[in-house]
Amino acid sequence: PSTRPAEIRELHFQHNSTLAINRLSSELLYRIFAAYADSVREHNQERREFGWRVTLLHVCRWWRQVAMSFPLLWNRFVVTNPEFVAFAMSLAGDTPLVVESKIGRFVRKCDLDSHEMIFTQLHRVRQATLRINPAIATLLQDCGLPSEAPSLECLVVGVTGGVLIIPVFPSVSLPRLSEARILPMSTDL
Repeated sequence: PSTRPAEIRELHFQHNSTLAINRLSSELLYRIFAAYADSVREHNQERREFGWRVTLLHVCRWWRQVAMSFPLLWNRFVVTNPEFVAFAMSLAGDTPLVVESKIGRFVRKCDLDSHEMIFTQLHRVRQATLRINPAIATLLQDCGLPSEAPSLECLVVGVTGGVLIIPVFPSVSLPRLSEARILPMSTDL
């Protein structure tokens, strides 16, 4: 008789639970995950933004459980598809967010949806690097920004497509903003 997939998964789980790597404490795994995240960022591999996190989630149930309970693994991300942004923001919990937008001249609807999520949650963002083009500039005006971004300390704005929006958040109070920079204009961000 054939073995059911659930039974096979349970056998894998039992086998994996005997391995030393799967008996590491959550605190030690947090340190390993943090070092891994730093390494990814140091080598500028965040373009594969979700991939390296998926790898951690698929090692075993224990690693998945620990990774999903570690907000610092999820609070820093490149704004990509809306599903990832929502997933990362939920796992980041109350940890202030560090977000980077890499929008170019051409914008898809999913790009607008992702950015709208970030803009409407601006009160949670500590650091933002935004690429502003005409579509994103319109979204900034229309999406209903919060009246205050109390955590925002650093704002870096890049412009593309011949648009320059200053101030970027005209009606938003930014009490902790200590650094603001404008990147050189580019047509190919």
